[in-house]
Amino acid sequence: MPTDTEMDMSEFMMPTKEKDMSESMMPTDKEIDESGSVLCGRKLPLWLGLLLLLAAGGLLVHLIYFAVRANSKACVDGLQAQKEYQELNHLQRQLNQPQEVLQEKEAEAATCKQTVATLRDSLKKDQARVEELQGHNQDWADSSSDSPFEASGPGQSQHDHMATRW
Repeated sequence: MPTDTEMDMSEFMMPTKEKDMSESMMPTDKEIDESGSVLCGRKLPLWLGLLLLLAAGGLLVHLIYFAVRANSKACVDGLQAQKEYQELNHLQRQLNQPQEVLQEKEAEAATCKQTVATLRDSLKKDQARVEELQGHNQDWADSSSDSPFEASGPGQSQHDHMATRW
């Protein structure tokens, strides 16, 4: 049993209003035992409990039905086919990319070959022209040596050469 001093201390620590409030806020063990819950005597109507139970049962039935269908052979086979199709598409895209690059490079090579052919033709024409000019030059040199005039050297004009010869 507490002494008077201890009671005065407990009253000082917890005023009476707070005692009343704490007692009214927290259900006692007796109240919890009587009602079976913290609802303080409020019970769930029977019809609402049955309705909730029926809804939960319906959801459970649908969940089981979905699980059975999702794991059926047709569904599993369809999922496997879809995965294979996605892998095939991925591989096809990987194959198409190098083929496109190859086609671009082949087009570049064809352009280069055409340029080389054009340059070779141009070179042959230039070589033929050079040979033609060399032939004309040789003819001119031959005709110059056959003339009564000697070929003039550097710095000599045709007139000076004629004067020395006559």
